[in-house]
Order: sequence, then structure tokens, then C-alpha cells
Amino acid sequence: MDAQGISTFWLAILGSAAVGALVSAGITFIGQLLERRARRKELLLSKAINLAFRRTDVGIKLAEKMGRPIEIQDDVMLAAVYFKELQYLIDKGDVTDEAKAIEERTRRQERERVAAERKAAEAEDKRREDDRKVDEWNNRLGR
Repeated sequence: MDAQGISTFWLAILGSAAVGALVSAGITFIGQLLERRARRKELLLSKAINLAFRRTDVGIKLAEKMGRPIEIQDDVMLAAVYFKELQYLIDKGDVTDEAKAIEERTRRQERERVAAERKAAEAEDKRREDDRKVDEWNNRLGR
């Protein structure tokens, strides 16, 4: 082999090594991307499950504290909703329109509940005041 043949041989070997390194780096990069995506989904699922359990626990504690029954959703269904919402939040930086509608409905229901409780308390106060006035008149009349 002459000098030109040897240099061509080494050039081919170095070129093959460079191509092999690039292919290997590309495969490694794709593998890392897929692993990151899988880890992200795993983390989101873990957090969604924790949120579902927490919501159920809070609901049970509130029901016990308030002394009235509540409707508890299945933890798996809640976890699925939380997973979807967390994924959307990370991807879009906002919550879904469905979540916004649920939040608005919940706030409206809470305002209505507070208003009804306030109205009931005012009616009770008025009834007590009326009873006090009746008792006062009865005392004045000597009954």
C-alpha cells in the first residue's frame, strides 16, 4: 500500500468512527428524550394520585365536621382528571376551559350557599326578635 492508500484507509476509518459517534449520540439523545417524557408522565401521575387522595380525605373531614353527607368521587377518576389538568397546565401554562367552568360553578354554588345561610340566619334573628317582643308585651300585660 502506498502513502495515499494508507491515508485513504485512515480517513475511511476516522470517517466511519465519526459517523458511528454521531449515530450513537443521536440514539442516546432520542433515548434521553423518551426517558424524560416517561419520567414526567410518571411524576404527573404520582402527583395526580396524591391530589385525588388529598381531595377525598378533605371531603371526608369536612363531612364529619359539618355533620352531613357528601358525594365522594372515585380516586381513580379524580386522578385521571388531575393528570389531564396537570399535563395541560404544563403544556399550555393554563387550565382547561372545563376546569375553569367547574371552578366558576363551584364558586357560584358557594356564594348561593352562603347567601342562603345568611338569609336563614336573618330569618332566625327576626323570629327571635319577634318572640322577644311578644314576651315583652306579655310581661307588660301581666300574662
